Amino acid sequence: MTFHPPHTTVQGFPVRTNGLSHIPRRAQGIQALAVWKGENPGAPDAWLRQEIGMAFQQMVCLALDGAPAAEMLPLTAEMWVMTIGFGLREDLDRQRIRDGFMQLYRKLKKWPQPIELTDVLPGRPKRSGLPEPVMSKTDHAEGARKLQDIMDMLNKGESDHVK
Repeated sequence: MTFHPPHTTVQGFPVRTNGLSHIPRRAQGIQALAVWKGENPGAPDAWLRQEIGMAFQQMVCLALDGAPAAEMLPLTAEMWVMTIGFGLREDLDRQRIRDGFMQLYRKLKKWPQPIELTDVLPGRPKRSGLPEPVMSKTDHAEGARKLQDIMDMLNKGESDHVK
């Protein structure tokens, strides 16, 4: 009998002698999330899918209690997008989502629920408003003169009605 070395898959897991490859369930979940993250790349929430998908892949590696089954990970991630995604904007919230997951990672003992992420999200960055207008004395005097002209015109109109 001749010995044949096992073939390996792209992931590096050995192929069984009966031809069936063995890919651990966690690796299957990570692969399913990679596919899910790439769906609908032009969608407005594609950035959020990327962030949640990456966070889920990292949490799968932790083998947390209560983690969804490998085949349920994409559906669970989709539910997270629907649950926390309303009103989020990439320019204001992408870093907040990353930071929120980093806060979760520090204290995770079991698979989290969406509320646990929203509870630790940092606030949105302050947006700077318009600068206060700078009016010179000339601008102020011109504005006061125009306002007085309007008031005079209105008063003249009232006196015309009284007659």
